Amino acid sequence: MGMDLIGYLVKGPVSFTDEQIKKAEERVFDALKYLLSTEDPDRIDRDKYHFSHWEDLEIELGMPDDGQCLRARAKEVVNEFLSWWSDPWDRSTNCITDPDDPSKRILFTGGESWGDSPDNEGFRVCRLVQVVGFGECLGLNI
Repeated sequence: MGMDLIGYLVKGPVSFTDEQIKKAEERVFDALKYLLSTEDPDRIDRDKYHFSHWEDLEIELGMPDDGQCLRARAKEVVNEFLSWWSDPWDRSTNCITDPDDPSKRILFTGGESWGDSPDNEGFRVCRLVQVVGFGECLGLNI
């Protein structure tokens, strides 16, 4: 097996509205509730949820602790993405302003892979957005 370049190409607004952020937090909150309430880890309920397989969701979000405030955790997850999105400049991420619409940006993040995922913040955060499915709430094409 040889090395591959894998990554995410994302297009989205430079900044987000409060409404978009609240919708994203609600999507993460629903995902956390889903993790806690689903007895069968092999169940996939794509009609009601926009999540990947239960195990992917558990890996990316982490299983909530007993008594953990799910709303606070959801806000933390979305804020982690927003913080990265507002300043995505690292060696594994390249970002430009969309030449057709200056209110949007186009970003690529990723890296080399020998069968595993690239080990960088951008790839990890974009995978989280994709698995939980809150990118559409923020107007992202991921």
